[in-house]
Amino acid sequence: MDINQLAPNNTWLIAAKEKESELLSLGVPKGRILDSLKDAARWGLLPDGHEYAIYSFRKRNGEMTCLGFPMIGGLRKISLSSGKVSILNSNAIYPGQKWEYREGSDRVFVHHVSSSDRKGNPTHVYAFVKFVGGDWDVELWSWDEVEKFKETIGRKEEWGSVWEKFPVAMAKAKVTKKLLSRYVIVPEDEEDGQTISQDTGVEEKPSERKPAVVSSEVSGLLD
Repeated sequence: MDINQLAPNNTWLIAAKEKESELLSLGVPKGRILDSLKDAARWGLLPDGHEYAIYSFRKRNGEMTCLGFPMIGGLRKISLSSGKVSILNSNAIYPGQKWEYREGSDRVFVHHVSSSDRKGNPTHVYAFVKFVGGDWDVELWSWDEVEKFKETIGRKEEWGSVWEKFPVAMAKAKVTKKLLSRYVIVPEDEEDGQTISQDTGVEEKPSERKPAVVSSEVSGLLD
């Protein structure tokens, strides 16, 4: 099978050929590239780094290889096309930024986002989803939880490298997949050995309590 047989459309084919050429020039075996592109096609995502990323790295034995996975743009595309989701956002919280998450009858989540105050290391990372009908949910991790996950996943050669190089982007994608998997919108990551069947029909009920305040930044598009 070649790229032309995988391509769902010309836009995807152009992006796939560009990525294949790039990876071949780095010495990644064609078979490994095709495996990742097959996965991107299965998800219906462009292998452009925004919807679906293919990361190349050198294994401990010196061989070049690659690893493909959906990113925030792709997860947003999948969730919106499901017909269940109206808004999906994921972000990191930095020291000094205003935010609040409160459980209970007056449940609320607020994060005032500004690119100018992203200084230092993040303190938290989250995914926020609003469903058609108004229900909402949040997956919130402290950065300590992210570091613990990185330590665990870092033992797996194929995942350790990408998490070490792109910790914030990978953490945002991780919490987003974790959140969406609760509603059977996407399967859980293979990286930690947990998968959810798309055809189980078992869905968790989203919160029926709407947030008292959700900042316009939180409710906006993914960055």
